[in-house]
Amino acid sequence: MRIFRLEITLLDMEKPVRRTVEVPADTTLSDLYYVIQAAMGWDFHSHMHVFETHLGRFGVADGELGIEDAAHVTLEAVAPRFGYVHDFGDDWQHDVRVTGDFSAEPGVDYPRVVDGTGACPPEDSGGPPGFAAMLDALADPSHDDHEMYMEWTDGGFDPDAFDLDRANRRLRAGTADLGTLADMD
Repeated sequence: MRIFRLEITLLDMEKPVRRTVEVPADTTLSDLYYVIQAAMGWDFHSHMHVFETHLGRFGVADGELGIEDAAHVTLEAVAPRFGYVHDFGDDWQHDVRVTGDFSAEPGVDYPRVVDGTGACPPEDSGGPPGFAAMLDALADPSHDDHEMYMEWTDGGFDPDAFDLDRANRRLRAGTADLGTLADMD
């Protein structure tokens, strides 16, 4: 089986937020959605999303928005580089690049998260500008919004935190009901 190593980078961030994942090259974009959401730390099915590729825009089909069904397009077809947007309101832009192409290793479960840097921003934190404002308020106890953000984040937020084991647990849970990906477990 052919495996792609992908580097997924959240754009426009003051501190880097990046994940490296390995997935079968024939993974559909609708299945890749679960991989990205789990690896980054985004919630499943909470916001609209779209893959922006040289072949067009793919996600949950929506004629008004010019989005075609992601279930009919594979990662292999849109490689080596494309964009991914999570939450059209907050507009979290991701750059997705194929950085490796190799044969599957015997005994290894794919997809998997192999590396990462930085914490995924909380959902509904206002995109990069809102997230930066949140971090500023959290860092300054005298800021007018400090207490509100402390409560909202359950006591604070570490923008440098990344837990590889947690990302892989989320990935396993998020792909457990997917046909092609679940068959690899």
